[in-house]
This record gives sequence, C-alpha cells and structure tokens, in this order.
Amino acid sequence: MTNHLSLITHHLRRSRGGQALLLILLAMSAALVLGVSISSRVITVLRQASFSAQSAQSLTLAESGLEEALKCLNDQTCTSPFDPPAKDLTGDGIDDFDYAITTVGGSSVFADLSPMERDKAVQVDLNGYPASTSIFISWVNSVNTPETDAPSALEISLVYQEGSEYKLARFSYDPDSVRRTGNSFLAPGSLGYGVGGVNYRYQVSIAAPSTPKLLRLRPLYSATPNSFAVSAAVGNNIPTQGSVIESTGFSGGVVRKVRTIYTAPALSENFDFVLFSGSQTDPLAR
Repeated sequence: MTNHLSLITHHLRRSRGGQALLLILLAMSAALVLGVSISSRVITVLRQASFSAQSAQSLTLAESGLEEALKCLNDQTCTSPFDPPAKDLTGDGIDDFDYAITTVGGSSVFADLSPMERDKAVQVDLNGYPASTSIFISWVNSVNTPETDAPSALEISLVYQEGSEYKLARFSYDPDSVRRTGNSFLAPGSLGYGVGGVNYRYQVSIAAPSTPKLLRLRPLYSATPNSFAVSAAVGNNIPTQGSVIESTGFSGGVVRKVRTIYTAPALSENFDFVLFSGSQTDPLAR
C-alpha cells in the first residue's frame, strides 16, 4: 500500500513539474513577443526621428541654395539661365545642395500664372513688346470641369506710355450672359483656343496704341481658380518675366526641393481700385 502511495505521489510531482515548466515556457514566449514588439516600436520611432531630422536638414540646405541663388540675382553676379555645380558645405565629399535658375517668359506663351483665384491680381511685364500689336489672354481649361462650370469674369488693365505720359486702359469681359445683363461687361470669344498645349474655353485680344508697359489681370466672381495664359501675336514673344529658382537639399537619404519665381517688383493690388479721370476714346476701355 505504501509503495502504491509513493508511486502516486511521484507521478503527481512529475505532473506538477511539467505544468510549471509549461507555464515558464509560456511566460518566456510572451516576454519574447513583448520584447520584440517593443524593440520594433523603438526602432520605428528612431527611424522616424532620424528621417524627420534629415528631412528638416535637407529642407534647410535647399533653402540655403535658394538664398544663394537670390543673392546672385540681386547682385547681378549671375544671369538666367544659370546652373552651377552642386555644393558640399561640410567638406565630407557629399553634395549638400544644388540649384538651377531658368528664365520665365521670353517665349510666345506665358502660362505660369495659373490657376488664378478670384480678386487676386497678377502682373505681366510688357517692356519691349511692340506697340499696336495684339496680346491674347486665354482662360478656363476646357478639360477642367470645375472651371468650365464656374468661369471667371476678367478685368484687364493695360498700362502704356504715350510720349512722356503713362496711360491706363481697362477692359472687362464676362463669359456668363446672365451676369453680363447686370455688369455690362463684354462677351469674350468662346470657340476654344489651343495655347501652349492647353485648350482654353475663352480668349480676348487687346493692343496698346503706343508703347506697352505692363498688363494686369484680375479674375472676378467665380470662387473656383481658373487657368490663364498670355500669348503673343505671331512672330512675337512675351517679354521675360523673371527667373525660376529650383533648389535641392540632400541629407542622408532624404532629398527636399524648393521652388520660387523671382520677378521684378509688382504694383500693389490697391492699384486696381484707384480711380482715374480723363476722357477715354477707346469703347472697350473701362
């Protein structure tokens, strides 16, 4: 009987020992999974922090290239186009930033103004454009439904020089026939016009009677930004409008780019609200 009890006790002890081992293995497995999860999370956070730091540094370097480009344009130590070699600021043999300057305008089509928002004026330099020569203004991209559903009216201000005097002619166009009954604007051409590879819904043409100086465009009514382009008459070009600066910063494996357009100073938007007196013989001017 005693031997039998001893055998049972031995089996119970072995069973309890096996259960304890199983519990220990389960606990170790859970701890291992938790440890791997925490380690993975820590590695992810460290990578994100490293990426954020490199991203901020590469942006700063790109802005450094932008500042250098602006300085050389302001100092007139470079002219557009200009593409100097990339620069290594730290001396580690790795490029830190690279920038290039290209010309805006100087061709038959100037389309870098789009899209334009309501009541936001844009200025186009016309110095050097021949007098009594048509300039074409096109707007509303025909394949952009939001634009075609909500086309802007357009106010055009043309500053030109006659002798020693500067004069202003204003033109107002509205493709919406309902609005025209109230504002008395003119109707633009609306047959569809291909300009610079884009098909525009509306187009008008104007010309300065003498030396043109600048053109200002102001979309009206529609809250939807509209696409615009200014194009020259056949055989002519829209004068150069400035320079585009594109700068790239490098830090680790992160690349950041910045882009800005450098132009001559423009008139304040208050210019479009100044009242002018005097006679006006051009029936299109407002």
